[in-house]
Amino acid sequence: MKEEKPQKGPSKSRLKIKRYVTIDAFRGLAVCLMIFISAFYLLTYNIPFFLLHNQEGAFLFFDLVAPMFQFVLGMSLFFFIQHRRMRGVNKKEIESQILQRYILLIALGFILDAITYLNFQSWGVLETLGLGGILAFLLSDRTDRGRIIISILILSVYSLLYSNSAFSSLITMPHGGPIGALSYTIISILGFMTAERLYHRKSDRSFFASMLKVALAILVAGVILSFFVPFDKTKASPSFILAAGGIVLIFYLTLFTVYKTARHTFDILRAFGSTALSMWVTMYIFSWIFLFSLQMKQFLDFIPGLLASIAVTILMYFVALILRRFDVKLGF
Repeated sequence: MKEEKPQKGPSKSRLKIKRYVTIDAFRGLAVCLMIFISAFYLLTYNIPFFLLHNQEGAFLFFDLVAPMFQFVLGMSLFFFIQHRRMRGVNKKEIESQILQRYILLIALGFILDAITYLNFQSWGVLETLGLGGILAFLLSDRTDRGRIIISILILSVYSLLYSNSAFSSLITMPHGGPIGALSYTIISILGFMTAERLYHRKSDRSFFASMLKVALAILVAGVILSFFVPFDKTKASPSFILAAGGIVLIFYLTLFTVYKTARHTFDILRAFGSTALSMWVTMYIFSWIFLFSLQMKQFLDFIPGLLASIAVTILMYFVALILRRFDVKLGF
């Protein structure tokens, strides 16, 4: 395939290539990491601290997996809307489809988490994604200035709730609970704006340069804020959200840049990315087998657990290929 020349406007074929390669590959990377850490934490004890996540007051590598999903949800939301507008779908129908999509995602998350934790008051990643998607959609028609102003207001309001003891029980739920979803929405808005820039770009180089500046500015803002409000993924602290958003955007820009020289590698990630939600449900089933049927949890030492988790990830890749071959997928 010849290298594409920059175009003044995105053609339908170009939109399809960039949508299904770089974005699905990025989602696939998030799914791959999710599968690995889910298996790793389920099967393994004696895990080194730097390989953990959700540690209060810390910012660890695997803490970035949830923000990656939040970011790619925002990107997917933009193209979901754009594709339907191109097909002539009216605004009310698009709105109805999006709300149904994310409400079902929240409901699925509640069901899966309730079964896993035997607790109907649990709150997980899928619920945060669904609520964040709804909030990001409500801002989809705003200008960039409007989105930035509202994002600042959201972080300001969340900062007040974050430090208010009356809301502490909700914020200490996994992923910050429903209130933490307010904070995570900022990353979805960033993903939406990135996809918008990708779609309207004049050249790959200008897109990369402008978005890298945005990523670094957000990352620096998060680091500075961390001196006043420490990093805390478990409570979705504003400093963590900003820093994570900047790093995740840099991850995407890296994939976007290396695409032309690593197309075949992207095929592996796309297998995960195109079946993301199906893979998520499959991992819940995998967990249920060990937790409820075998009644086994964290029974392997570090090295055996690491190798077993890598094996599970490889196995799930072949499952993803089968699901993709027969077009069995749940979308979000």
